[in-house]
Amino acid sequence: MLSVEWESRQLLEGVNLSELLKCRLSGVYIIWYQAIQVKVVRVGQGIIVDRLSVHRHTQEIMSYKEFGELFVTWTIVEPKLQNGIENYLGYTLKPLVAERFPDVVPIPVNLPLYLKHLSQ
Repeated sequence: MLSVEWESRQLLEGVNLSELLKCRLSGVYIIWYQAIQVKVVRVGQGIIVDRLSVHRHTQEIMSYKEFGELFVTWTIVEPKLQNGIENYLGYTLKPLVAERFPDVVPIPVNLPLYLKHLSQ
């Protein structure tokens, strides 16, 4: 299992995109809502600021706010690892909004502490 360092969870709408824009960091991210149960809404990869900018304006994702606040976390990883990590997260966390996951060998990673219970 690849050990990665996840950013502290943040409200999706509270992420300072202008700060992220300066860095243009690339990695893998998880969006979820927390109510009575935690449900993962979306996992993905790419330039974090670009992807979050799109998702904050995507009705399919933002509609889940009615169930609880939307949170996001991400980890910065090399582009060559992103497909495998996204595959692992997609099949492990079963996001509510999912197109398809990369058809590659999954690369298992540690989950953020606040989502660890979803892998059991």
